[in-house]
Amino acid sequence: MCDPVSLACQASQPLCTACLNPVHDEIKETLTACFQLRRNRSYLAEALSDLRATAQNVKDKVEEEEAHQRICNPDVRRWQKKVEEILRECDADQEHAEPKRCACLCGCDMDLLHRHRVARKVVRNLQEVYKLKSDGDAFTPPFTHEPPQEPVEELPLETQTIGMESALSQLRSRFDDAEKSIIGVHGLGGVGKTTLLKKFNNELKKNTRDYHVVIMIEVANSETLNVVDMQKIIANRLGLPWNESETERERSTFLRRALRRKKFVVLLDDVWKKFQLADVGIPAPSTDNGCKLILASRSNQVCVEMGDRMPMEMPCLDENESLKLFRSNLMAEVSAVIDQDSDMRGSAMEIIQSCGGLPLALNAVGCALACSTDVEEWKQAARAMRRHSWRILGVQEMLNVLKFSYDKLDATQQKCFLYCTLFPEYGSINKELLVNYWVAEELVSGKSYDGYPTVTKLVSACLLQRSDTEPGEVKMHQITRQMGHREATDERFMIKAGRALKQAPDVQRWSDARRISLMCNDIRELSIAPQCKGLLTLLLQNNPNLCHLGPKFFRSMSSLKVLDLSRTAIDKLPDCSALQLCDALVRLLYLNMSNTYITELPKNLWKLKQLTHLHLSETSALRVIPHGTISRLFNLRFLDLCKSRYGMSELPDLNLEMLKDLELLGITIYSQAVLGKLRRSDPLARSTQRLSLAHCQGMESIQLLEFKKMRHLKELYIDSCNQLQDLIVDHVETEDTSIPSTKKRSRWGRRPIDSNTSATSPSSHAPN
Repeated sequence: MCDPVSLACQASQPLCTACLNPVHDEIKETLTACFQLRRNRSYLAEALSDLRATAQNVKDKVEEEEAHQRICNPDVRRWQKKVEEILRECDADQEHAEPKRCACLCGCDMDLLHRHRVARKVVRNLQEVYKLKSDGDAFTPPFTHEPPQEPVEELPLETQTIGMESALSQLRSRFDDAEKSIIGVHGLGGVGKTTLLKKFNNELKKNTRDYHVVIMIEVANSETLNVVDMQKIIANRLGLPWNESETERERSTFLRRALRRKKFVVLLDDVWKKFQLADVGIPAPSTDNGCKLILASRSNQVCVEMGDRMPMEMPCLDENESLKLFRSNLMAEVSAVIDQDSDMRGSAMEIIQSCGGLPLALNAVGCALACSTDVEEWKQAARAMRRHSWRILGVQEMLNVLKFSYDKLDATQQKCFLYCTLFPEYGSINKELLVNYWVAEELVSGKSYDGYPTVTKLVSACLLQRSDTEPGEVKMHQITRQMGHREATDERFMIKAGRALKQAPDVQRWSDARRISLMCNDIRELSIAPQCKGLLTLLLQNNPNLCHLGPKFFRSMSSLKVLDLSRTAIDKLPDCSALQLCDALVRLLYLNMSNTYITELPKNLWKLKQLTHLHLSETSALRVIPHGTISRLFNLRFLDLCKSRYGMSELPDLNLEMLKDLELLGITIYSQAVLGKLRRSDPLARSTQRLSLAHCQGMESIQLLEFKKMRHLKELYIDSCNQLQDLIVDHVETEDTSIPSTKKRSRWGRRPIDSNTSATSPSSHAPN
């Protein structure tokens, strides 16, 4: 039944309207609100529903962006808070808004004043809801922004800082001197300069002293200045975009402009020779701009040339500090024996004195003896050090100290360590690649994972170091590398990696070599015909302009086991029929042609019967693999065709089921039917670690649970599957799969996918 008061108000509305023209607008609005209460409530309910939908849409997008470590825009956050308040208020009003009614048959309002208050509040809420809805619709993604860069990035300290307080105090004093803008620190390799800079960097995190940004850069571990790497570090710390198409000079100009607007501290570690800061993008520090530059070098002269006329020297440790540092590397059981046995204590003191207070030497020898409680072994170590004059005065003396740690390795571990010297002096070494080389050269027997304990052993012996940034990589200290190079020379290594070579070394130098590394250079062609029948390893990767191999290049390499041509411009191998290439390389175990322009595999590739590793990933021009070529490589254990132009449209294309020893399979698939068959094939599914789905017509959804037989799958790439709408993550508890035991259902539409897998952006590669 209609409300009599409402009926009366509606009936008299024309009269009221005429009579109220001179009345104040506020009174008119009040009466109108009373007249239209029911209608306004209906409008409010509808508006609230719309607002909730808008708020949920904004919330979903904010959460998605925040999952990528972004920060919500303050305006969006304030809007969300207002929405929560108005929704809460309207819900509360809804519960108590109904006025009391008369007991009469008409059921009219008992309290007209109450009706008035309710009506006005409904109007106000309706206006507020309309405004919030409008504001929410006006937001455009992204709703978040990148978090502000921290002024100082805390750096991990790999070694103990025992005995460093004196040097730290001296560095603090120089840093606080307003007249000193450039501070040099020089000292022996391994004396602790890197640790000092990292420690000081971390102190600045506690007290930035109004500096906008502190940047630490490892300049170079070689004679070649890594300008691009330095520029990347600066750009990253400043949160600036990186453009690969720009030249070094353009980037340096851009970075200088950005740094000029900031008060900065730059710490340069391992500076080998003078260079111009402006060439990298660092403005010159001065008393005017208040900026600081701290550099560490083994050379006093380099510090002077870089601008510090009186650089500080990093001192070696005294005897007490050396003893503390040395013992910090020993097991508690070994330290207890030293305290109890006078002979062992005497040998320990001789070793410590021989190290001359050099932290790197103390750590290396301490690690070598960390688990030994054999008194005779300690005496032998002390005698060996005396015999080689272990009082360290310079780099060459320290090489002998480091060699003691090398001598503690068994013969196989020594060969594995020397293999690390084939990599460039700068940058890190990928552990997986390193282990694969070892396996292919049969330095490590068994499965690939059998090589990782050797990596751990070399790290624990301080002959390799863990990477600061990449857990899958290791690096080698320059002094350790020098010792390794000296030993590798006796093993007939030719190491020319990262030397910016335009041409290959003279052909006569190849003849006696057993392992050759020319990686990371700018060699354009190899038209030579070297006579090197004893060559076991040839590493030519990362020569981006290498496009030609001479017709006689491989003719005399009958012992070759490892050949890496990845990331070169090679588009074909020398003609097999003319040179019987595959007969010449019959002992080859490892062949890597990833990221090359190779268009087809040699027809006689099947003759490489011993081949265990064949890497052809990201070969964007590879179209032809002759039938039966790969399926007859019965010893193949690693096959990677992921993200190659060559893909499987039918499962029998490569006859992969013939490869019974396959451990790692990377593959590109062009058909949903092939994917279904592969998922049901236990041997192939188990070995699949990298999978690329490209141009799979008709594929509308993917459910990750269907990949449960691919228990070792690490990377999943989806490329140009244009009909794909859903990726369904629906995990359940199970014991025979590596899928996490969580229940989750997610959907993404037509985008790169990353869910316990890796993903890349779609490319334009088409199927054969």
